[in-house]
Amino acid sequence: MTPVARIGLAIVATLVVVAAAAPHIAPQDPNTQHLAEHLRSPSSTHLLGQDRTGRDILSRVLFGARVSVLVGFATVAISVFVGVCLGSLAGYFGRLVDDAVMRTIDVLQAFPGILLAIALTAVLGPSLRNIVLALSVLGWIGYARIVRGQFLRLREMEFVSAARALGAGDLRIILHHILPNVWAPVIVQATFGVAAAILAEASLSFLGLGTQGMPSWGGMLNEGIDFLAEAPHVAIFPGLALMITILGLNFLGDGLRDRLDPRMRAFDTPG
Repeated sequence: MTPVARIGLAIVATLVVVAAAAPHIAPQDPNTQHLAEHLRSPSSTHLLGQDRTGRDILSRVLFGARVSVLVGFATVAISVFVGVCLGSLAGYFGRLVDDAVMRTIDVLQAFPGILLAIALTAVLGPSLRNIVLALSVLGWIGYARIVRGQFLRLREMEFVSAARALGAGDLRIILHHILPNVWAPVIVQATFGVAAAILAEASLSFLGLGTQGMPSWGGMLNEGIDFLAEAPHVAIFPGLALMITILGLNFLGDGLRDRLDPRMRAFDTPG
C-alpha cells in the first residue's frame, strides 16, 4: 500500500473511532447552550471555540462525525446490496432481465442526483433514515453497472462453462463462481461512494434538510456563514473536518484501486 493510501486509511480509521467514541471523548454536551458566551474564539475551555448560541464546537464536530459515518456507510451498504443483486441478475441472465434493469437505470439517471435527493428528503421529511433512503435511490446504479459488466465478461469464461457442465445450478454459479471475482472493483467504488454520500449529506444539511436535533457538519457550515467576518472559526472547523474526511476516503480509494486492479499493478512493475 502506498504512503498516500496509508494516510487515507489512518484518516478513515480515526473517523470511525471518533464517531464511535464521541459520547465518551466529547468535552461537553453538543447541544448545551451558553448564550452569554456566543461566538467565543478558541480557548483552553473550548478548544475550537463556541457557536452563535455558545455551544462547544469541538463537541459538535465530534458528534457530527457520527452522522457522517452512519449516513456514509448505511447508504453504501444499501446501494451495494441492491446494485450487486440487480447487476448480477442482469449480467448473468441477460435478455429480458438485462433490459428491465438497464431501462430502469436509464430512467433514474435522467434525474440529477442531488436534486432528486433534495426532493425526496423534502417530501419524506428531514431525518437520518430518510436521508439514507434518498441517497440510496440512485446510489445503487454505479454498482449495478460495474457488476453487470463483470458478469457479462465472466459468464463466458471456461471456469463457468466447466461448473455448468458439472451440474452446478445458476444460483451456485452466481454466488460461488462469478461473484467472488467481481468484488475488487465494487470495494473500490464503495470507498468513493462513502465519500460521495458524506458530501451529499453535508449538502442536504447545509440546505436545512438534514437531521434534526443532531449536529451535522453541513448544518454547522450553514450556521457559520453569517459569522465568517466576526467568528470564522464557527465555519472553519466543520469545513476542515469534512474536507479531511473526503480527502482521506479518496486517498484510500486510490490506494485500493492500485492494489486490487491488476492493470494498475502492471504499470508499477519495474521493466
